[in-house]
Amino acid sequence: MAFHSHTASLFTVNEFSRHVPMACNQHLIALPWTHKTIGIWKLLNIDDDDDLSNSAPKELTGHTSSILLLAFNHDPIQVLLCSACSNYIILWDINQAIVNMDLSTGESNYQGTIIYSDFDEPSCLCISSKNDIVAIGFSNDIVIVNLQDHNAINMLAGHTGRVTCIDFSYCSDFMLVSASEDRTFKIWDVYEQTLLYDSGVLSASPILSLSLNPLKDQIIIGDADGK
Repeated sequence: MAFHSHTASLFTVNEFSRHVPMACNQHLIALPWTHKTIGIWKLLNIDDDDDLSNSAPKELTGHTSSILLLAFNHDPIQVLLCSACSNYIILWDINQAIVNMDLSTGESNYQGTIIYSDFDEPSCLCISSKNDIVAIGFSNDIVIVNLQDHNAINMLAGHTGRVTCIDFSYCSDFMLVSASEDRTFKIWDVYEQTLLYDSGVLSASPILSLSLNPLKDQIIIGDADGK
């Protein structure tokens, strides 16, 4: 697994048979650069009239199959990125990767860390606000992985349909929000391993997306009807 510069053209969206995963934070954007590698761009380096295919990213390599999911943490200082393919999940310390890059060659000896493997295809993932937990959606359940020892420490079960999206609260470190094809969202205490709130059925269609307000505990959800 390595981190280096690359100048090949960005693949087109129609090369994928599914949606293209993307992750953003305040300063960076991450997208698959090829099916098995991740391009990292600094947003300040992209001109207003430029597209990503004309900007050479730093590249993360290490996956052996197509990248399905990407997620940054919320921390603007210690920047972490998780990426998932069909058989394992890698945690990347972006700051460490940049520090170890040889500016003359654009290459780095930094290695990402496989934190979880041997699972069914994941549907979503996120990193906790304290950078100590990764939550991963598999089918109807959520697996909680401890980043200190990379062991699955708990499973949150309660959804009756595929978990489609999850995210940690910006305001409450312990709080995880999940949404599902069962048309509900749930709020969990990941440290006490308890369900705090169940919305009940909200829509005639599956819930496909959610977004959390970084300034207060407020949730926005979107369903398959476009609402």
